[in-house]
Amino acid sequence: MTIKKVLRDLLGKHFSDVSKFNLNFLRNSTDSDIKISFAYLNDLGFAQKTIAKNARLLRLKKEAIQFNYDNLKRLGVAPNKISANAGLLAMNPETIKRNYRNLIKLGISPQKIDINANLLGFSPKTIQEHYNYLVSLKISPQKIATHKSLLLLRSETIQEHYNYLVSLKISPQKIATLAYLLGRNLETIQFNYDNLKSLGVAPNKISANASLLAMNPETIKKNYRNLIKLELVRRKSLPTLAY
Repeated sequence: MTIKKVLRDLLGKHFSDVSKFNLNFLRNSTDSDIKISFAYLNDLGFAQKTIAKNARLLRLKKEAIQFNYDNLKRLGVAPNKISANAGLLAMNPETIKRNYRNLIKLGISPQKIDINANLLGFSPKTIQEHYNYLVSLKISPQKIATHKSLLLLRSETIQEHYNYLVSLKISPQKIATLAYLLGRNLETIQFNYDNLKSLGVAPNKISANASLLAMNPETIKKNYRNLIKLELVRRKSLPTLAY
């Protein structure tokens, strides 16, 4: 039986999620090994779709899967986070530990590493480069630790987002305070900006209350309508749109 046939039988409709990249890892695996590893991943709570997207895990013996799984749990990564970042099981556990220690050194708490377990898949060199770039934009270490997902973004992406916010007249100081805006999709930022303008909020008021750009536009509209009812919409304290 070919590897593809085995995977089709095990994964059903999710076989289409198996990439050529993952298939290459399985070319020397036996049918029985793949089936045993698949059953073991199932027992650990991994869904078929997750296994399909991380099919290279099926090359691992069940003992290796369990060892790597237990290593992640010892580092405080919850089972649901392991499932959501299944690719970590394919990594050398010593590499995972090294990456974990580096994140701790940068001020990322164990709790935050658990929430953003995918950070464990990045080398200290990559994380350090991203960290240094954020610092060069005057983002404080505290803000980086709070918004640790920014460490996953390429420096070019961060710079593009930074430039875009500046083009909206948001000051570098405000960006440093609201660092999470650097991780937002540019189309979403523009959509929210246009939505605020359509409600009559002046550009300088948007810049002064840039946190509104991160809010759901439907929430903004609901709050606006409520303020209209209360005849408060013309008040100068526009940040009330956030409540």
